[in-house]
Amino acid sequence: MHLLHLLASGGAEAKTLWDPTILGVLTVLSGVVLFCGSAYLLLATNVGARQGFLIAFSALTGWIMLLGLLWFTTNTPLNVPKGRVAEWQAISDDPAEAILDDLSASSIDAVRRLADDGTPVPVVAPEGQDDLLLRTELRPAVEAALVTPAATGPEAPHKGPLNLFNEASLVLTEPDPLLSYEIGGGAKAIFWHEPRYAAIQFCPKLEPLFNDPNAEVTAPECDPAEPTRWLVLERDLGSLRLPAFFYFSVSGLLFALSLYALHIKERADQAAAAGALAPASA
Repeated sequence: MHLLHLLASGGAEAKTLWDPTILGVLTVLSGVVLFCGSAYLLLATNVGARQGFLIAFSALTGWIMLLGLLWFTTNTPLNVPKGRVAEWQAISDDPAEAILDDLSASSIDAVRRLADDGTPVPVVAPEGQDDLLLRTELRPAVEAALVTPAATGPEAPHKGPLNLFNEASLVLTEPDPLLSYEIGGGAKAIFWHEPRYAAIQFCPKLEPLFNDPNAEVTAPECDPAEPTRWLVLERDLGSLRLPAFFYFSVSGLLFALSLYALHIKERADQAAAAGALAPASA
């Protein structure tokens, strides 16, 4: 009784246990019992427990299959199962592969050819060419790879192998001398894609020795004492529709099995009825 009183009181100690853990489990169980159980109960009272279960199960799996197909083929804004979104990521966690002084030092042939065969990535799209990859689209990947994440608690932030800067404002990618290229991409045999790479130059920001509040605001500049390097990125196409395809495939398989089970039961009932109506031998 003391435990029930503690759970019902909703105190700070029971908040994590009751909401959302126990409350979520009870919600799911109640939904299954009320919605699926009520439909099965009505069918069982009319066609029998076994056949009613097969009919209810085939209806449920068929509905989930259609729902999964809808999720898979449409770009719905609803809160449906979704996988990873497509994004640019550092090609490797190894600094020797992802951060290069010269693109010719890369172990990937396409990256070595970026400066010659790649497409330049502009800061601003030229007029009439809004579908180009812009350098601002690569900036989130640069910050995710090179900047140490901010601390979210009392513990010190975890510094990754590529983190060279403590703040995003300290790394520059858009001043005029810096370059960016992309190469690759495109479909291969419909279901596969060619790798798509990009390389963006970055440099540390030049910090003034004395901060004069009355000084004129100027555009950020690269620190001439620090080298300018390349960050090699690869396009991760993500798995946005993979959960929906999983729902569609698994429920479709269960739907087919339930229909086959209904077919077998119908054949057995027909055979039993035919045997009961056959005349007895003398």
